[in-house]
Amino acid sequence: MAKKTKGLRVVTEMEIPELKGYLDTTQWAMELGYEVIDVLGEYLTPVKVEEGDYVFQEHDKDPFLCFLIVGRVKIIKTDQEGNKYDVITLRNGASFGEMSLLHGEGRSATAVTLKKSLLLILPKDRFERLKEEHPDTALEVVIKIACDLSGWLRRTTGMLVENVSPEQDFEETSTTLTMQKQPDDDDD
Repeated sequence: MAKKTKGLRVVTEMEIPELKGYLDTTQWAMELGYEVIDVLGEYLTPVKVEEGDYVFQEHDKDPFLCFLIVGRVKIIKTDQEGNKYDVITLRNGASFGEMSLLHGEGRSATAVTLKKSLLLILPKDRFERLKEEHPDTALEVVIKIACDLSGWLRRTTGMLVENVSPEQDFEETSTTLTMQKQPDDDDD
């Protein structure tokens, strides 16, 4: 069971070159290249989180993007009845929490560490500074986030289609979405 408080502790002894070296181990570094990572590294804060601590909880309003350098983090979603569902377990090099930088709403899920972890975080205020001081780098970050979210949406849509009958209705607040099987070309 996770602890009730966020256990983010800033690592003050880490130098910028070491921090950038850690960032270089992420998927982002492989996709964005050295120049973007070099600038981005100047805006990150290294934090350590103990096993079982929350990185953030669903509905938290503290916006920051996380890079998981060492450790394991589980993402948990709670439904309207209060049931908790494990969504994914993240490993070294993964990023998470990116939606909070873009929309400013509360967190859509909870992130809890499964073991002692080292994260690099990009808080919203530093992201805003990055946009002012290095707009090209900030644009690369936003494009990367958009591509990642698009990939998640494609996978989620695929899973939804595989697990729902064509006649099943879904109610979300006052809107009803109905999945319908697409007609074959031969059904004219």
